[in-house]
Parts: sequence; structure tokens; C-alpha cells
Amino acid sequence: ISVTPIEFRLLSALIRANGRTLTRQQLLDVAWGDGTYVNDRAVDNHITHLRKKIEPDPDAPRYVISVRGVGYRFQVESHTKMNDSVVIRTGPAFMMFP
Repeated sequence: ISVTPIEFRLLSALIRANGRTLTRQQLLDVAWGDGTYVNDRAVDNHITHLRKKIEPDPDAPRYVISVRGVGYRFQVESHTKMNDSVVIRTGPAFMMFP
């Protein structure tokens, strides 16, 4: 699937956090850069678009999990098979996750 550069940076940061919750501010800093003013609701909007692309059911997310009042975390189910992997790409960069 193809994602925008912002979605790619958000997803990459969530995956690298290895199950830890990242705050909206942390995600803003990663995706837009430190010192750039962007409303934290922009993170929510991009997460919504990202879920539509990577989640089997975006209304019941399995991968990008909301942590109410804090931010988001990425969760990979332990029973996911490697043959069900998804490749995420934006331009020349890509990542793969089960």
C-alpha cells in the first residue's frame, strides 16, 4: 500500500516505539519536525487516514491503538503469520510488518 510521507513517519515512529505509547506531541515532532506549529488534531486526522489503509477494519483497529487522552501505540498480534505481511511504501522508502 502507498502512504503519504507524514503517514510513513507516523507509522515508522509507532513501530520503532515497540508497543510503547507515543503522545500526540511526540508524534507531531517526529512527523512535522520540532518547532513547527501544527494542531495536535492533525495527528488524529492522519492516523484516521492511515488506519483506512492498513487496518482490516478501521473502526476496530488492531495495529494502531488509541490511548485515550495520551496518544497512540502500535501493536502487532503475536499470532500474525508472516505470509500475511503488509509492505508500506512512500517514494523510495518502504517498511514491512506482519
